[in-house]
Formats: sequence, structure tokens, C-alpha cells
Amino acid sequence: MSQFWTRGLLLLIFGTIGVVACASEAPPPPQQRADFFPLGVYWPGELTFQEKKLPEQRWQAIDTTLDLLAANHVNAIWLTHVDAKDGAEFARHAEKRGIYLVASIVEISSENPGVRQGDTKAVVKQVLTQWGNAPSPIAWGIGDEPLASYMHELGGMALAWKKAGQPATTVVMPGDAPSAASQLPLSSLCSDIYPYYSPGDPNGPDNHAASTAYIIDGGTGVRRWVQERPGMRYWMMGAIFQDPWGPREVDQDGNVVYLPGGGPHFRMPTPAEVRWETWAALDTGAKGVFHFALFYNVGADPTAKALGPDLPFGVKERTESGSPGGMLYRDGRPTPQFTAMGECFGRIAKVGSLLSTLEPTDEHVAFHAKGWPNVGDVVRPFKGRDGSYYVLVVNGNIATDVEIPVNIKGDFGDVTDVITGISVPLSNVERYSWEPVGKPFLQARVKLAPGDGTLLLLHRSKEGAK
Repeated sequence: MSQFWTRGLLLLIFGTIGVVACASEAPPPPQQRADFFPLGVYWPGELTFQEKKLPEQRWQAIDTTLDLLAANHVNAIWLTHVDAKDGAEFARHAEKRGIYLVASIVEISSENPGVRQGDTKAVVKQVLTQWGNAPSPIAWGIGDEPLASYMHELGGMALAWKKAGQPATTVVMPGDAPSAASQLPLSSLCSDIYPYYSPGDPNGPDNHAASTAYIIDGGTGVRRWVQERPGMRYWMMGAIFQDPWGPREVDQDGNVVYLPGGGPHFRMPTPAEVRWETWAALDTGAKGVFHFALFYNVGADPTAKALGPDLPFGVKERTESGSPGGMLYRDGRPTPQFTAMGECFGRIAKVGSLLSTLEPTDEHVAFHAKGWPNVGDVVRPFKGRDGSYYVLVVNGNIATDVEIPVNIKGDFGDVTDVITGISVPLSNVERYSWEPVGKPFLQARVKLAPGDGTLLLLHRSKEGAK
């Protein structure tokens, strides 16, 4: 009898311990789950209306901007250059709109030697205390473009967040991504791949073909490094800004005006290019997309040194750019580029949780029917965890609508555009000889606006192609 009582007591004790252990391992909030697909903007903290004289005026301006972001399908903000207290208040305001932060706050900015070489455990504890009960970030940003030369020094900060049970990330240039992916225990790694330079700029891709190759090759490379680290997600950060070099002014509307000898190092992309780079991020396998920058501070400097012959993108006469530095004017007015991003985010948001489960595949289930596709065209098969197949299709033409011919293996007898819900017809009759189709394939034709994209679901057919 006593043995029975002892065994029962032990079972009760261990059962209670098990319940307590399970209770302590609470599930992560939705914004930290693997199926959360960030569609976000980079918002520099120094441009969060710090110039407002009264705090309530500042937060009113922030709320107005957050409302605009939410209306344009933004669910994430990469917030920098604010402290934990300010970031926590920002998180409270953002959550009311269904928006969450990557909190790249000053206390943990490991590009600062004093931060990465300090007592990281104490810093993490301090930040969590100051953050209090504010909505949890998607991840804590431990650096803004840290370099490979000192990447190993960020390990302590990344590990401190991991031991605290909190996700951590950083954004790196593509060349620094291998060091970050190999050395840091991150929950996610973001790479900023800015593809739009002025024609003649020797520092980066200065034409459409080079820009498209840069994004796809660079992003795919980063994703492959990330895939070697189980549990780490890959995000991409694109470019919606301009970076003036040389003499310039800012007109009364807030647009940058280039004076002779001045020009944009990074140029402002067109709305179609904004759409294309967003869809291209998905082509590389990104599990989230951010764009730099919501605001970008450009000051007038009419007496700046003119660009020399080694930088031949300086203008010869006064040139209106028609845009501010970033996606929004300082008074909050949206640019056409911002509007294009919002429309694109709206389409992607319909399949965001699905995209988080898909991986690019080299299986030959679909391909571009043209032997020489237009530059920037994408026909990329993806595979789901359940064995299902999808095809990402993107129009690389940034000037006109295009009907892209997609040849699909005869194993699949029906195709659905999962963004629109519309069935896509299949045919075994080729429209043009330069877009051939023959057994065992059928052809779908997908019409897309300049730079736009969509996602197709392939349904298996018992009959196959006839």
C-alpha cells in the first residue's frame, strides 16, 4: 500500500512539473511565428518626426503615417536609431494597426564597437526591462550592415538574445551575408540588395539587365547560405530611395533637383521597378520583404563639388527628379513608388502565409516557353511541404503589359492563379512558333502589368497531356 502511495505521489509530482514546464514554454506571438510573412519598410528613427515641438504632435504624426502604412498592406517596420523606451511606445501604436517591428534600437546596434564588445547579457536584460509589456518585436535587430571583418564580434549579442528566448536578426550587404549566416545564431537574416544605380555609375548595376541579375543572383546566394542554418529565415530588403551626389537643391514640393555636375548615385526606381524588385525577392526564396526607406533625408547642397569624369552620371543642366529622397515626402504625402509598393504588398499578402511554407525547386515541372525570355522575366517552380507545386511568374518588362507563356508538365491538368482565384486555361496548341509547346507539356499564358507577378497552383491530372 505504501509503495502504491509513493508511486502515486511521484507521478503527481512529475506530472505537476511537466504542466509547469509546458506552461513556461508559451507559444510565440503571431509576429514571431514561421508563417508570419513580413511586408515592411525601413523607417529611420531620426525621421520619426523628432522636430515636432510637443510629444503629442509627434505621436499624432506617427499615427497618421502608421494609418497610411496599414492602408497599403504594410505589416512590418524595420525601426532604427531609437532607444528601447521610444521603440516600445512605437510598438504599441503600430500593433493597433496590425504592424510589428524589427527593433533595431540603439542599445543593441552592434556596428558600434562599444556595444558588441560590452556586457551583452546585461544589455539584453536592460532592454527587455525597458521594453516592458509592449508588443514583442518580430525580431531584435542587432546591427545595421555589420561588416564581415568584425562579424565574429556580434556572436555574443546574438547568443544573449537566443539565451533570453528572443529572436534576433540583422541586415547585411550581400558580400557580408556568408559571414553572418555562418557565425551568428540568428532567427532570420536580411540582405539589402539595392539594384538601381544611375546610368554610367561604376559602383553598381546601371541598367535593367544588370539590375535584375544582381537581385536574383545576390538574393539566391544569400538564401542558400541561410538554408545551411536550420531554423534561420531569409529576408530581402529592396530599394525605394535616391541618394544624391554633387550639387542639388530641394524644391518647395520636397523633390530633389539636380544641378549641373550632380546626380543620383542610387536613383529612385520607377513604380514598375518597385513591383519587379518586390516579386524578384520572392523568386530568390525570401520569406519576407522590406524596402528602404520610408523617409530619406536629402538636404540642399548647391555648392557641393561637381562629379568628375570617373563618375559620369552628373547632369549637364538643371534636372528635376520628381521625387523626394524616400517613399514619402516629409509631410507624409505618398509617392507613386510608395503606392506601387502598397498595391504589390496587397497582392502578396493574400498568399503570405503560403509563401512562408514554399521553397524553390529545380524539378522540371514548369518553364518559360521562350528560349530567350525577356530580361527580368521569372518562371520559378516552388514546392510545398505537402508535395504540391506552385509557379511564380513575373513580368520583367517594366514598360508594358506582357503575356508570359508558361509551359507546364503534362502531369498537371489544371492551373489556378491563387492570388485572383481564377483558373488559368491550358492548351497544347502553340500561339507562336517562338513560344513552342509539345508533349509532354501544356501551355498557360499569364498576362501581367509591367513588373508585376503572380503565383500559380498546379493541380495534378490523372490523364496528363493529350
